[in-house]
Amino acid sequence: MYSTKDVIDSYKTFLEVKYPGHFQSFRRRVKDQKESAKAEAITFSFLRSNFEDVQVAEDISTGGADFLCKSNGNEFIVEVTCLEAESVAAQSGWKNEVPENVSAGSFGMITHMLRTKVSGKTMQLFGYSVQRILVITC
Repeated sequence: MYSTKDVIDSYKTFLEVKYPGHFQSFRRRVKDQKESAKAEAITFSFLRSNFEDVQVAEDISTGGADFLCKSNGNEFIVEVTCLEAESVAAQSGWKNEVPENVSAGSFGMITHMLRTKVSGKTMQLFGYSVQRILVITC
């Protein structure tokens, strides 16, 4: 089992060797948008463990989806995004911590938050002729 730090470091090395421009961008994201950077690295690790070929698909200057995956003659595109834990906690009413004593309780729906996130990512996934997957993490 690998730690999150190991996964991020491995992804950094991969980018540095194969996609130097993306490496610089990812390093900035690690500093400025830590949760988003973690989501990207962990998703890449999962995809690479489960599919034959995973390529960075995002164009540094114009954007687009994050990864192109190829496996068994099939292709699909993957975009990764992240909901900030504090925002989810505020919207749902659940604290961003593991409680010591678990008891029944209620929570608020985050449907609007999810719908807003999906709507914001639509253009990044639009126009591809292959299957598209949006990964939303928290």
